[in-house]
Amino acid sequence: MPASHWPRNQLWPGWFRDQQLAAEHAQQLASRLGAAINATLLAQGWLDEYGTTAKATQQPGRQQRQQPAPRQYLNTAGVTAAIYAVLASLLAVLWAAAWDLGWASAIAVLGLGTIDSDVAALEDLIREGKHRLDGMVQTRVSRAERALLAARHDGATVDQLAQQLGDILSSPGSALLVTQTETTWASGWAAFRAYQLAGVQWVKWQTRNDGLVCPRCLGNQKASPIRLGQRFPSGDRYPPAHPRCRCAPVPSAPPKPRGGTS
Repeated sequence: MPASHWPRNQLWPGWFRDQQLAAEHAQQLASRLGAAINATLLAQGWLDEYGTTAKATQQPGRQQRQQPAPRQYLNTAGVTAAIYAVLASLLAVLWAAAWDLGWASAIAVLGLGTIDSDVAALEDLIREGKHRLDGMVQTRVSRAERALLAARHDGATVDQLAQQLGDILSSPGSALLVTQTETTWASGWAAFRAYQLAGVQWVKWQTRNDGLVCPRCLGNQKASPIRLGQRFPSGDRYPPAHPRCRCAPVPSAPPKPRGGTS
């Protein structure tokens, strides 16, 4: 299809369905993490092992108690492994669904009818996604570590600490941040690959043009179009540019030449 026929302001067909996908999987993620990790037992075990505040152990003449080791405690309790297992299982399904959505949306925007699915690219996406898991796991583990240390220092009760750990490990809001970001990422990857196969040369970073658009994504949109494969000002070749990014890549005509000739 000639570049001049590619729509410049086409709304992304995957919008709204992508939010549904993210919401559906966020509910599952929060539920599975809550079932896999007993926050009350975790809190009880920590406070039983390390007791109350560090201040009491630092008084002159008193024998120092065992220094708290929150990362070791979480690992030994199986928390880190449980988080990884739940995320890996659920996100593999989400990535595949978001890939299908991004692929179908790209084909619809192009108006080509169909392009043979790229199985190898989908497999690459799944492999790359596994590398993304480490960051998600470490974010939750680090937050749980801080909660454990703060509870010991502040003299929190088991119920108070359990509530904090539950909010960190299995809150719906935290789960939605993950699933929304990963939906945009997998969908954008699929569209990028479809554009490569279709011979697209120029792409635009399409925001939703509403009050929630961040300066970073707005800057990417203003810098559009750019050649497919080059990086937008944010450093990304396609969305997301940040957690909870809702943008999409769309094909574009080449930029108009600046100035003119007489």
